[in-house]
Parts: sequence; C-alpha cells; structure tokens
Amino acid sequence: MELLKGLAGGFLFLAVMGICLVVLGFYVLAAAAGVEELLGWSGWWVGAILFLMISMRVGFFIISCLGAYGAYAAWGWDWYWVAGVFFPFLIIAIAATLGGGILAIAGGFYQKIFGGRRAGA
Repeated sequence: MELLKGLAGGFLFLAVMGICLVVLGFYVLAAAAGVEELLGWSGWWVGAILFLMISMRVGFFIISCLGAYGAYAAWGWDWYWVAGVFFPFLIIAIAATLGGGILAIAGGFYQKIFGGRRAGA
C-alpha cells in the first residue's frame, strides 16, 4: 500500500510539473511572437533566450508583457482574452520580482547586522 501511495505521489508531481512546463512554453511562444512583432527578431534562439529569462528575477515580468503584446498584436486576440490569460501571470511576476528584491535587501541588512556568519564557519 505504501508503494502505491509513493507511486501516486510521484505521478502527481510529474503531472503538475508537466502542466507547468506546458504553461511556461505557451507564455514563451507568445513572448516570441511579441518579440517578432515588436523587433522583427525570429528564430529558435529567441525562444531559447526567453526561456532562459525565466530564471531571472525580472524575467517573468518581461515575458508576461511581451506575451500579452504577442497575443494581442501578432495572434489577433481580443483585449479581454489577453487580460484574462496574461494579467494573473503579470501579478505573479510583479509579486515575485518585488518579493525577491525585498528578501535580497533584508538579507543584506541581516548580513550587515550579524556579520555575515555562515553555517559551519
């Protein structure tokens, strides 16, 4: 029975991660369409660079803005579809960007106050 629970948990994890990768891929494709419409750049390297931008703190924000522009201008979506699909991701991107900045500032103050001691040092 424990083996079945472990397998079910692993399958659920893989399913959620697969869904997340599909959603991120969709946003990257929309952002690539926005880059092509805005700057005229096209090719596999545009999508690769945008996918790497996800790892940056401000990358989510840039990809959501470019994706919204790509869906509206290049794909011809109506504004209410663009707002419904891209606005929640934009809110998450702003929260992650501001939250990461606040944590970095707090970590800097903590390091100044407590001398930057590391574990095991």
